[in-house]
This record gives sequence, structure tokens and C-alpha cells, in this order.
Amino acid sequence: MANEIPPIISRYGARRGRRDRIEVVMQILEHLSTGCSRPTRISLELGISYNRLTQVLRGLEELGLVRKDDCGYYVTRNGLMLLDAYRRFRTSLEVYGIKP
Repeated sequence: MANEIPPIISRYGARRGRRDRIEVVMQILEHLSTGCSRPTRISLELGISYNRLTQVLRGLEELGLVRKDDCGYYVTRNGLMLLDAYRRFRTSLEVYGIKP
């Protein structure tokens, strides 16, 4: 589909290089949008240190963007709305030739 928005991360893990906080947050939300996941799995698949990940997850939980239950963390409706807005913003930048 022409209007399909590409994922932020590849199926095989995170991109190389230093990531800023917003990029890390969006990658976590992208990962959790596919289903519930435990912090260790998220850390391994996204290449984020466990300590950094737990700090970010706590912040996202306080904001109501993720929730924790027996299976691990999952993204909330508000988290999905933020992720969708971020994807649309990135797509808009790319349309104008601006590299995000």
C-alpha cells in the first residue's frame, strides 16, 4: 500500500548508532504495539541496556503510555495514538526530503 507507514525499527532489531530519548521511546512503543513483552526481551531485541530501559518504562507507565501486567508490558491506547502521530510526522518529514 502506498500510504502504509514504515516501522521505526526493523524486524531484526534496532538501528546502529546513538539514539536520543524520543527515538528510544518510540522504538519501545513500536515493539510493544505487536503485543505484551517482558523487559529482558525488549532490552535484547532493541539493543537498549536493561537499566536504561527500566527507567524509560517507568516514565512511560507514569504517563499512561504503557501498562504492566502478568505477561509483561503492553502499550495503551494513548501510547498507540502517540506512536501513530509520530509515524505520520516522520512520514511528513520524509515527503519534504527532511531526514529525521
